[in-house]
Amino acid sequence: MIGKGSIFYDVTAGVTIAPVSAIGRLDLERTEIETTTHGPQERRTHRVGLKRDAPVTVRLNYRENDEPVVRLLDRYESGESAEYALIFPDHSAYVFEAFVSALGQETPRDGLIHRSFRFLPTGVTEPRLSAIAFCGDYYDYSQWSAPGDDYPAAPAGACPVSFDTSKWYNA
Repeated sequence: MIGKGSIFYDVTAGVTIAPVSAIGRLDLERTEIETTTHGPQERRTHRVGLKRDAPVTVRLNYRENDEPVVRLLDRYESGESAEYALIFPDHSAYVFEAFVSALGQETPRDGLIHRSFRFLPTGVTEPRLSAIAFCGDYYDYSQWSAPGDDYPAAPAGACPVSFDTSKWYNA
């Protein structure tokens, strides 16, 4: 599992939910349609089916009453979907619309709760690899914005970067 140093961000609410300790695989899949007919050929045949987004499992570390996590748990109870972003240490992001389909058990450790959340993408919007516009530090605070936001003013010499699934390029 990957993920240490990543951040889980609630794009819908515009807030960071919690630091990530592990991320499961970020898979895109395609289903198959079996087209086998019984006849002289004794082989199964298939056609290409629809694309689907595999569930994403994220393990978060948080304080018990952190408001963004409470909102996430409320969404689990209500079945509400939202848009989320996994922000990686290099400030690239995997952005997807999903609902929480499963919760792991809470494990308290060092004053934090460790719990896994399984998200099932809705399929309404296609997940995308994107970029967080990271432009350096501003008075010792990292300055970045979520995908879709305007880029922050860049300090001298910095360059916002956009991530395309095939290559990196300067914005």
